[in-house]
Amino acid sequence: MTDIFNWKPDDDQIYISDYGSQTQLGSGVDFNKYNERFFIMDARDCTLTLKATENTSPNFTSWPDKRSGSGYGSHPEIIVRQGAFQLIGLSQFNCGSSGDPIYPDFVNISVSDSGHFTVGSQFVYFSSLKKDSVDQPKINVTENGKFDVNADYIFASSGWIDAADNAVVNFTAAQFFAEFASGLPTLTLLPRFTLGAGSPVFNFIGTSPDVTIVDFMYETYQEGLFNFKSDSKGKFVFKGIGNAFQQTAMLNYKLIAVDGITDTAYVKRKLNMNMTDSFVNGDLVVQLK
Repeated sequence: MTDIFNWKPDDDQIYISDYGSQTQLGSGVDFNKYNERFFIMDARDCTLTLKATENTSPNFTSWPDKRSGSGYGSHPEIIVRQGAFQLIGLSQFNCGSSGDPIYPDFVNISVSDSGHFTVGSQFVYFSSLKKDSVDQPKINVTENGKFDVNADYIFASSGWIDAADNAVVNFTAAQFFAEFASGLPTLTLLPRFTLGAGSPVFNFIGTSPDVTIVDFMYETYQEGLFNFKSDSKGKFVFKGIGNAFQQTAMLNYKLIAVDGITDTAYVKRKLNMNMTDSFVNGDLVVQLK
């Protein structure tokens, strides 16, 4: 008989194939994770679904859980190696925001091998109140890992998402914001999305065919937000904005970086600007030569 898995915010846990596929229902806070605790998904061909039901309140999940205390070097680890891990049905998912500017907590998330991590929430926040690089939420997606965020609104006021190898990251939303935390510009480090070695893909997708979640002409984004390592064969794909006006705005506002360098002339020399490769099926595709 298969053992029942119960998510525990204040405990270290490993989900293995012996559990099979399971769904756990609860409120959002039931799926929090405390500082200095970890969860590992290592169950090939299995799915663990944590689903916040609509009739429970509050439907907020926070990594880390504020109740677990604060301190430098203190954070939860979420590791998805094999199988599918789904956190869905939320009103709000807080990834790395403790609300404490003195001892700001954060979370490390790693998706690798054949792991697939999905977040489904009305609001998703990637944020921290600390300027130091070591105190930012970090998400690494490597090998054949996949990271899906499905939300109405995605806010990235800080934190780093790195993808490499054959990894895929999908941001699907009605709106996407990448900016300083409100009222705290001096304490917040810029977010950055980086494509590393291999052929990773980072997609920005609207919730319907007539919705685009980025607009380089009229919305404000941080300089160097989309970063390439110089050996990357990966690509950023912005659905529904495949035209020269958006491409020009993206370059003029220095939104693309190569190894952290945002100089427009330098970036243009590095990018593949071929129209056939850049404008594909109505999408803007950004990649190096």
